[in-house]
Amino acid sequence: ARWLYREAELPPVDVRTTAEAVIVEAGLPGLKAEDVEVSIDGDMLTITGSFKKEEEKEEPGYYMRELQRGAFKRVLTLPVPVKTEGAEAHFKDGLLTLTLPKAVGAQPHRIAVTGA
Repeated sequence: ARWLYREAELPPVDVRTTAEAVIVEAGLPGLKAEDVEVSIDGDMLTITGSFKKEEEKEEPGYYMRELQRGAFKRVLTLPVPVKTEGAEAHFKDGLLTLTLPKAVGAQPHRIAVTGA
């Protein structure tokens, strides 16, 4: 009967790194910026929010119910240390994009190689 109704599932995310930052994108269709909260604690990123939950009714005729409903909490371990200062969060068309600057020690450094 799980295919008849599912609680809100974890939103899909993409995580990538650049030389300067960690970029996280989360698909949150149907939500608004005010429905989403983001926090960082150490190397843990937490994205929480709530999809509008309709009153649960026993309605005949449903074959599938896949639209997300209810609260969700997605916790990710970041691949490198980040700085919270300068972090940015943008929400547009159901896509949350986080730009998290890498901590100084986490940024790549080039080391010159010399011959002996």
